[in-house]
Amino acid sequence: MRPFDIQHRVLLCQHCSAPNPVPIVGGQQFCGNCGAPEHYEARRPAGPWAGAPTTDEGTRLAQLRAQDGQSLKIPESLLHLVADSGFAAAKVQEAWMVYQATRIEVKTTRSPDAAERLYVLTLLGNNHLSTSGEELRRRGLLETSLETLYLPRHQQALRATLAMASAKEGDRRSAEAWLEPCDPRALDLESDSAYRMARAYLDTVAGDYPRVLAILGREDDEIPIADARDPTCAVLRANALERMGDLEGAVRALSTRMGKEGPGGRMAMERTIESHRQLALCPSSMLRALEAHVEQAASVAMASQGGGAGKLMLGLGALFIVGSLIYGVVGTLAGWSDVAEDALAFSFGGVLTAAIGGGMFWSGHKAAYLRRHGLRARGVVKGIQRTGTEINDVPVMEVTVTVMRDGLPPYEASFRQLMEAQLQAQLLPGVELPLRVHPSKPSEIMLEII
Repeated sequence: MRPFDIQHRVLLCQHCSAPNPVPIVGGQQFCGNCGAPEHYEARRPAGPWAGAPTTDEGTRLAQLRAQDGQSLKIPESLLHLVADSGFAAAKVQEAWMVYQATRIEVKTTRSPDAAERLYVLTLLGNNHLSTSGEELRRRGLLETSLETLYLPRHQQALRATLAMASAKEGDRRSAEAWLEPCDPRALDLESDSAYRMARAYLDTVAGDYPRVLAILGREDDEIPIADARDPTCAVLRANALERMGDLEGAVRALSTRMGKEGPGGRMAMERTIESHRQLALCPSSMLRALEAHVEQAASVAMASQGGGAGKLMLGLGALFIVGSLIYGVVGTLAGWSDVAEDALAFSFGGVLTAAIGGGMFWSGHKAAYLRRHGLRARGVVKGIQRTGTEINDVPVMEVTVTVMRDGLPPYEASFRQLMEAQLQAQLLPGVELPLRVHPSKPSEIMLEII
């Protein structure tokens, strides 16, 4: 059995959360993992979508665009379970317990708040299981939530996810069957974007690239798409452009999206390509777009450490030194008084200016190197303190973090950052940050801003 075959049914045991094949007609059976008995109702037939709304397409797109920019919010009660868009490693068991309790709450109370929590838990669990490669359990999670949740928005998003999973494993028939009940002209952005992304993915698998562009648009933001789905849709759009011979358009589409996303969004774009290797998405355009973005980011990193101002000060210092030498020579030959003292004072000022500028330029140069060649890591803010240095009235702060890298124990390190007020408001103790770490010097780190 393919994990996402729609002709089979897989649900999670409500006691141990293990996936179990369940008859479509329902009935009593025992969990294959823990042995607990459970009674299952018959699978509810999926009703067809209600039909096209009377709203014309231009008005509908305008309504969808008005909803854009509103990211899905994780309920505060679930935040302690989350890390990297999935379950935190230390909270996996607790997350499954919360999922099961919330599922029961939805079934017994039909509370919209509980339904939203179950939906978010399902998205987090889906990401967690995708990363760990537990495909049958992922199928069980998605189908269990699909049969529990009742809001059309939730059901459409889960059906779209099941459709993409089926298409990825080569089951086009199941993919189309999962997607068929979905509304292709939904009036809320989350539902519309879920359908668009799944439809574009299925068409990508089929090699129907013109249809991909018809669904997603040729340019970034031509069609409003929910923020969480923007990175994947950008990759599918660029891939279609590249496959149709428009390499420059593909690079532009990726670069535009990279410029709008933070580090998490860019990583999501790369993960989309990595997790769908069988499609060979964006074979040339992604590399070119990443190279261009890294150079831009390196320039920003240098500026964030005062590298540009340091270069200017270094030049001014050198100018003062040369000028003082010329002044001293000319003054001495001309017999001016106090030439040596004045030349020495100018020279000392030049040396001091050049030294400060050189230090700033070197800091900027190191930041640019880290952004180009540094390894990705995460850091949790422990504290921030002033260094006493300001550049254009903007303070340079020292930020101490706990650095976390895959396969290595956490350790403490710090970095200096030109701290605009908006950035400082975000760097609170306990906040997790994207970092770059020197390949051979773990103590040298920097904040990955773009």
